[in-house]
Amino acid sequence: MGTSFVAFNPLWYPDSEATHHMTNNANNFSNRTSYHGHDVAKLGNGSGIPITDIGNAHFTLPHTNIVIHLHQLLHVPTITKILMSVYKFAKENNVLFEFHVS
Repeated sequence: MGTSFVAFNPLWYPDSEATHHMTNNANNFSNRTSYHGHDVAKLGNGSGIPITDIGNAHFTLPHTNIVIHLHQLLHVPTITKILMSVYKFAKENNVLFEFHVS
């Protein structure tokens, strides 16, 4: 019998193509409810993986009083990277992203 393994990674990866924020860790939620819809999280290869919960999260940035919000965060236990939708994050927190070549 096989078992599934999802590596825990506390980093959030900004994704300019993601339409929603997604996490594999239920502890990232401030509040969540079970998802009973038929939608799935679509991957770049066109396959879909189940969404188990939906909710919100908020975090205080280290060494500041700045609170950031993530609305409609999807719990997708089988993803390996925690994704932050650049568009949704900028809109929800009234910020902008700036990318530089290093």
